[in-house]
Amino acid sequence: MRIIAGKARGRKLFTPADNRVRPTADRVKEALFNIIGPRIVEADVLDLFCGTGNLGLEAWSRGARSVALVDCHKDSMRLAERNRNLIGATEVALMRGDVLQVLSHLGRQKQSFDWVLCDPPYRQGWIARLLASDALLAVLREAGVLVFEHDRREAAELLQAAGKRWRVMRQAAYGDTVVSFLTRHDESEQCKEDAECEK
Repeated sequence: MRIIAGKARGRKLFTPADNRVRPTADRVKEALFNIIGPRIVEADVLDLFCGTGNLGLEAWSRGARSVALVDCHKDSMRLAERNRNLIGATEVALMRGDVLQVLSHLGRQKQSFDWVLCDPPYRQGWIARLLASDALLAVLREAGVLVFEHDRREAAELLQAAGKRWRVMRQAAYGDTVVSFLTRHDESEQCKEDAECEK
């Protein structure tokens, strides 16, 4: 596991000693950031379920203005901190706590982000919980993008959970992993759809 591009390009990151943390594979991470492209530069990024800090630190290396890493596990945060310090990204924020509670806290602080990177444990109900969360919507800027990494078997669940709150812009599959890109569902567009349905 390494930083692929940017100012820390080529730096190898510390990896977990057990299987509890599932870092994003380098090929998936590279594909994800190829899709994001230069829009990561000068962006504010929130990395949820950060594990090793792999995604958020890649965003920092590629020129993100600010990055915050969030995880509830002490060992994960310790590993993310080691990786942050390893590549000299000391300005990257670390926030330990339940993801939904951290999102609520950030919302109360009026903090918002251009990109929210989300890689929760697979097949544990996180898709439905997060996409139904007002707190997640509150921290994502109007033109912001939610990047959701999930198991291929959860792709249909994500489309259903998106409902009228989220618009799925793109889904890309890499083996058993799918990366979905979502934005807020445009309210004016929804009003048009509702009006058409009422005719």
